[in-house]
Amino acid sequence: LFVIEIVNGKLFHVNNASAQMLGYTVTEMMHKSYFDLLPKQFVHKSAEVIADVWENKGMVFSDIPYLHKNGEIIQVECSAKIGSFEEHPAIVIYARDIRERLKYERAIQEMNKELTEKNKDITDSIRYALRIQQAVLPEDDKVQKLLPEHFILYKPKDIVSGDFYFIDSIKTNDAQKLICAGVADCTGHGVPGAFMTMLGSSFLKQSLTEPSVNKAGEALEFVDKKLQEALRYKEKQSFIRDGMDITFCALTPDLKTMHLAGANHVAYVVHADKKVTHHKTDKHAIGQIKPEGFHYNTQSIDLKAGDCIYLFTDGFADQFGGPKGKKFKYKQLEEALVRNSDLSMETQKEKLAATFEAWRGELEQVDDVLVIGIKV
Repeated sequence: LFVIEIVNGKLFHVNNASAQMLGYTVTEMMHKSYFDLLPKQFVHKSAEVIADVWENKGMVFSDIPYLHKNGEIIQVECSAKIGSFEEHPAIVIYARDIRERLKYERAIQEMNKELTEKNKDITDSIRYALRIQQAVLPEDDKVQKLLPEHFILYKPKDIVSGDFYFIDSIKTNDAQKLICAGVADCTGHGVPGAFMTMLGSSFLKQSLTEPSVNKAGEALEFVDKKLQEALRYKEKQSFIRDGMDITFCALTPDLKTMHLAGANHVAYVVHADKKVTHHKTDKHAIGQIKPEGFHYNTQSIDLKAGDCIYLFTDGFADQFGGPKGKKFKYKQLEEALVRNSDLSMETQKEKLAATFEAWRGELEQVDDVLVIGIKV
């Protein structure tokens, strides 16, 4: 505590704490002016601040340090107000030593700088991982050649995704050509989910070259076996609870027949008359333990010109938003698909994306989003 005379800075009063802070006795300090306690380069500025204190009836400042008896600069935070001392106009200054606080602030700044640099390194690594993940996805030109009328709405929650799509062509043992298409939702999103997509996509592609795989359901059984083997703890021979849900179909080149299999997913077919057929799949995730003797079922579905096939993961339906912050749900997704089904595939994609963003609003995207549309 300092009580100073407004005109010349004479010290009317100081307390023991202020004397101890600056290394003097109270008696020594009373023989000095307030300006003697400041570094010389700050005296003029301090005089201006004192004038401002008087004019404004008070002030808080922390840009004028004090000078210790031994020459050390002491950073302080001061609050000043006008008053009187023995009938003399005076300014009362409360000064607090903030050296310790500044030390911690500098330490925090250094930590934040280090964290920022590490976060940048991690983000850069994840962005590079995105390039690797994108390399696994089918090339746009190839997809366009196989499916001239299609759209792919793909919105990862984070930089990389736990959802992936698969589009390729194969020849069966009897030389029949088929176009394979699928969407999969792996456990988690972001980096953990992305690792799972690399495994799932690789095994699915491998399944198409296996002589024993001749049905969509058999392809999923191959992937299921490989994923279980990959995720097994060798030490305990037990399985971790990771896997993926998938819709996988093989289409004849004229798109008039679809052979469908899946795990925990449903495929929609919106017909030219706007009626919808739901094609449910088996309720056992890929990569997890199944009942003994279980096999993935393959459905054969006849299609007509103008029909639209929709394959999707759960991210769109699970998104929170709207006026009450609730889930979008599958019913609204179905309605949106039906409403737009007679439009071009590119327009359908644009409208579906706009519907998602309008529903989400300012809320965070909760999961990876993937919807594929194919017009017969």
